[in-house]
Amino acid sequence: MEKTYSVVIHPSDNGIDSVKVMKDYLKSKIGWFNSCNSVAHITICEFKIDESQLDSIKKSFLKFPTLLHLSKYF
Repeated sequence: MEKTYSVVIHPSDNGIDSVKVMKDYLKSKIGWFNSCNSVAHITICEFKIDESQLDSIKKSFLKFPTLLHLSKYF
């Protein structure tokens, strides 16, 4: 059975707290907005796969931090 998965990047706890403060302030000024209750994150992609393929996908994503480490030199 296919399920939908998302790949996201979360900031540090301090970053999450800072974004929450800003969102709460914005909400007090303009009212409710779509992401007002969402935890701070950046969605990289969303995909549908069969649950049996999930381990293979997780192994592929284990390489991602290494790629980020290299990108800081460019």
